[in-house]
Amino acid sequence: MIQRIQSAYLGLATLAVLATPVANGVVSPDSWAWYTPVAAALVILIAAVSFGAIFLYKQRRRQKTLVLADQLLLLPLIALLFVGAYYAGVSDVLSILPLGLPVLAYIFLYLARRAISKDIELVRSMDRLR
Repeated sequence: MIQRIQSAYLGLATLAVLATPVANGVVSPDSWAWYTPVAAALVILIAAVSFGAIFLYKQRRRQKTLVLADQLLLLPLIALLFVGAYYAGVSDVLSILPLGLPVLAYIFLYLARRAISKDIELVRSMDRLR
């Protein structure tokens, strides 16, 4: 059902990823011209996968695999944003604070995957009782 807790976690992860600033002041000389399109593409891809995983509530194993893939896609985005902030010379705490949103999204995805695993175990235990 869509009312499960993992749906809430996946929705929060989608919102956290979509709120991530991709152009965080990186000076875009020729060597950094790829930065913003790649970061924006990763944000859109991760948000689409986590939003799409909400509707796979009947296929829990596939949903769990998709959430794991989304977590693995989130790691390069986190690295890209922090490296971009480093090379841009961003040292202000208020500028770095929004970069924690992908980390928060990763935590939400972890919680969603854990809730999906609990659902799988619950269904497996109910099947044994029949």
